[in-house]
Amino acid sequence: DIFGRTVVENLPENIKVGVINVAVGGGSIDIFDEDKCEAYIATTEDWLKEIAAEYGNHPYKVLVDAAKKAQKSGVIKGILLHQGETDNGQQDWPNRVKLVYDRLLADLNLKTEDVPLFVGETVGKDQDGMCALHNEIIAKVPEVIKNSYVISSEGCTHRGDRLHFSKQGYKLLGARYAQTYLKTLGIEIQVPDPNFYIFLAFGQSNMEGQGDIEQEDIDLVTDRFQMMPAIDMPQVERVAGEWYKATPPLCRQWSHISPLDIFGRTVVENLPENIKVGVINVAIGGSSIDIFDEDKCEAYIANTEGMKEVGAEYGNNPYRVLINSAKKAQEVGIIKGILLHQGETDNGQQDWIDRVKLIYDRMIKDLSLKSEEVPFLVGETVGKDQDGICALHNEIIAKIPGVIKNSYVISSEGCTHRGDKIHFSKQGYKILGARYAQTYLKTLGINIQIPDPHFHIFLAFGQSNMEGQGDIEQEDREGISERFKMMPAVNFTTDGRIAGKWYRADPPLCRDWARISPLDYFGRTLVEKLNDTKSIGVINVAVGGCSIVLFDEDRAESYLETTEDWLKNIAAIYGNNPFRVLVNTAKKAQEYGVIKGILLHQGESDNGDQNWPRNVKIVYDRLLEELGLKEEDVPLLVGELVSNEQGGLCYEHNKIIANIKSEIKNSFVISSEGCPSQNDGYHFNTEGNRMMGRRYGETMYEYLKNHNDA
Repeated sequence: DIFGRTVVENLPENIKVGVINVAVGGGSIDIFDEDKCEAYIATTEDWLKEIAAEYGNHPYKVLVDAAKKAQKSGVIKGILLHQGETDNGQQDWPNRVKLVYDRLLADLNLKTEDVPLFVGETVGKDQDGMCALHNEIIAKVPEVIKNSYVISSEGCTHRGDRLHFSKQGYKLLGARYAQTYLKTLGIEIQVPDPNFYIFLAFGQSNMEGQGDIEQEDIDLVTDRFQMMPAIDMPQVERVAGEWYKATPPLCRQWSHISPLDIFGRTVVENLPENIKVGVINVAIGGSSIDIFDEDKCEAYIANTEGMKEVGAEYGNNPYRVLINSAKKAQEVGIIKGILLHQGETDNGQQDWIDRVKLIYDRMIKDLSLKSEEVPFLVGETVGKDQDGICALHNEIIAKIPGVIKNSYVISSEGCTHRGDKIHFSKQGYKILGARYAQTYLKTLGINIQIPDPHFHIFLAFGQSNMEGQGDIEQEDREGISERFKMMPAVNFTTDGRIAGKWYRADPPLCRDWARISPLDYFGRTLVEKLNDTKSIGVINVAVGGCSIVLFDEDRAESYLETTEDWLKNIAAIYGNNPFRVLVNTAKKAQEYGVIKGILLHQGESDNGDQNWPRNVKIVYDRLLEELGLKEEDVPLLVGELVSNEQGGLCYEHNKIIANIKSEIKNSFVISSEGCPSQNDGYHFNTEGNRMMGRRYGETMYEYLKNHNDA
């Protein structure tokens, strides 16, 4: 079916195409061998005998007789074969095919050079085809039959039985038969690549993109993620209807980062390397859904302030621009999903769902799609938890799956806004885009972990006081919330905790034989103060007696050469590179949550070093860089050393710690005043650690509260 249609479409109008099809489901190639067919049919099941009987038990003769009749009207130009499942794995199959093909040529007075043979593969390995092994044998046909071609089935889906292609699979395979035949005529055509997944996106400002474009947004895009502009983008030298690497912006030339950027990157990262992703984005900030309704858009644009100019960019019909772009995209790939983010302008309008359905249904019809094959992903507006101005509309969006089959609502919970309660922050777009991707991938049976914005992660590093020097008492083991987690950076041999996994934050939090540190009560304090939807995760990498230089990768090795054996032994637990261990553990943690702050308690070994703040900045800056963080989002909390009143031998260093703000703007100093020590001049006792931890926690809570993240 698809072969004939495609050939006709690509040949001059004076050319007609005729086909004759003789096929017997379940039959071996021997059923087309005149010398074997009678004996073969006698051995088969009754249902196959019945099919063969339709051809007088001689399908080859029926085919030849029909072909001879056809030759009176036209010229035979090719022979198509799709068979092999019944002969799966039989090595002599190509020779048996050659016998049938040669006899066809002889009986019809044809020449090999004039009549190519096109042989289609069975359902392939990539689709877990039951007879995929036979494709290795089919591949040998051109060695046996000159002027023969193998038609690849890669990417052609089956209908669930791993034997028979789905409708979409037939479309692709048929187009490939046609493409190969036309190529023998010197005609090159483009057929859809089943491994090119195309997604359509539409909506208003949040889909248009409001997040700042930064270098990482360019660097993280691979050639497997493409975009097609729906309208020309002269400022970035992109022409409508052409494919480009999907570096932002993806909508119009003045747009910014949107959820679509993160969606595409995330989908690509989680699909096989042979899959490409393409996106088309038509979004108009401030518009009603009516701007995508062809019957209403002209009047809507004419009567809406601020819409005329942007509407004109889309010829006052953005829906038609989206459809035309999508049709062009269908020439090279397969539409796999539709994304919508819109609703702020229609906030609270109960008929919004019906208006969306009208547009969605028209898209499906105009693009010859099936809703069961193309999931519809609809994102929420800024949510109630973020005091979103249009959060009420999310109650309406929630009803979409009840109206549109194969539709999904993408939660915006925990996705922060940029201060206006309407547009998401950059971090909000990252989470929302990842959720769009997570939902789509789940429809493919692929489950991915994405960061939970309610899981606040904190990194801690330093020397002995951060390591933990307070005796663990019974009360320190009790009342620990399941919302307070720790991820070991190294294995714990004492209780079996494994590096890189999450556990309840039972002390110690650093490693074997460590004790209570400020980090224990930092986490407890945050859990008590934060909204109960929030949970806390901590990672602690600390080396007693070390200089801050040990956390500077460029100097750590040479520094260790100068230290005592006992310190070398601790550093060896971290592979002599505690900074790298901290970074690698933090990267794993980022799969689950969002890093919200960094805690430091260190300085005793650098007592009086005026360069200490600068050395801290070197470590802090590199942490941010390697983890893709920004200073304005991730404060550094630095604890003072044991105070003079408590007999601290390094209390003078607190004056240097006080200068940290001059190096790191988003930093806070945690006072040690009144925190009791062990009377050794260096270490807080258990109560002192608790007090310091609570102070770290209270400072962090105030910061989160002031940034609408508590």
